[in-house]
Amino acid sequence: MNQSLDLKHIKNANAITTEKTIVYVNSLLDVWLLLILSSVGIVTNAMTIAVFRHQGWKEGVNISMTTIALLDLIRCVLTILKRIHGFIELISVADGVSWSNLTTPNAEFVNILTSYVSFALLAYVSLERCLCVAMPFTMKTVFTPKRTLIILIAIAAFVYLSLAVMCFNFSLDFVFSDELNSTIIILVRSDFYNTHRGVVDPYLNSMSMLVPTVSFIVLSVSSLILLRQLKTSRDAVSENKTNEPVLNLPNHKTVKTTFRFSKREKQVTKMLLVVVSFYIGNLVPRVTWFVGQFVEPEFRALGEFQDFYMMAVTLMFILDLVHASANFFIFYTMSSGFKRTFDQLMTCSSQTSLQQ
Repeated sequence: MNQSLDLKHIKNANAITTEKTIVYVNSLLDVWLLLILSSVGIVTNAMTIAVFRHQGWKEGVNISMTTIALLDLIRCVLTILKRIHGFIELISVADGVSWSNLTTPNAEFVNILTSYVSFALLAYVSLERCLCVAMPFTMKTVFTPKRTLIILIAIAAFVYLSLAVMCFNFSLDFVFSDELNSTIIILVRSDFYNTHRGVVDPYLNSMSMLVPTVSFIVLSVSSLILLRQLKTSRDAVSENKTNEPVLNLPNHKTVKTTFRFSKREKQVTKMLLVVVSFYIGNLVPRVTWFVGQFVEPEFRALGEFQDFYMMAVTLMFILDLVHASANFFIFYTMSSGFKRTFDQLMTCSSQTSLQQ
């Protein structure tokens, strides 16, 4: 009897230790690592926007990449706004907890919505590039810079509005915490959610899975088509393209036909493929996460497996912010025009500082 009680005590102690470890690791990653990544992302995305602004928005690709960089910048700012509670908790744990709960329905959920918008926008960009490569003369007259901007705004508005209901699922309440010996702000289910739960849950689950899944499919298919086009172009170059006889020239001299891909188009397409590959890498665990929610209903916020749920959310945030911070380095490495413009901006900035 005593032995069984001891074993039960050991199991409970191990469970408590495991839970504390999860909470500690999640706090370390969710607060401090995300703060670092967000700070880097703010700098890199601000520089990306500055470069594209200097280049001008006469081309659709500049408009698209600027829009995505702006969304990444917003996400980094919102992440920092939410994670400020880490600094506040160093002074007052109660105030830190209150700040974390206070910013969850706005900063955190808007951040999540913005990530969905980013997925949808890049899916459109990859589809547009795919069509322009497949039918260059037709599509380049269809996807003008103005139309590209209108389509991007329309997609962003649709995704934001279709998922905005998640921001109304929670409300804030004040309670006294015996553990912290202070009144704190907590998250509770809102009256709206309690009234419409039967509709809200299935709708949000469906839409939250539909947007990334459709984006994943579009990105994957477009990537395969673009890769095939690049391979075809490379094979044509390796075969010295195709020579056609020109009968009106002496001795029937030949000239080379021009292949569809220009050097710049190849560069832009390769750069886009690298960006897309990062997004696909982000979407795989996200889709898996949604499947986990369907398999285990308690794998959710305020559910039985909330700690593991929040750990998974944190890992997805890390992947998102790594990508949001990395786009600048992709552009700088793979685009000679982007690199040249950035170097010029840095040179001008340095000269201005020296003159002052």
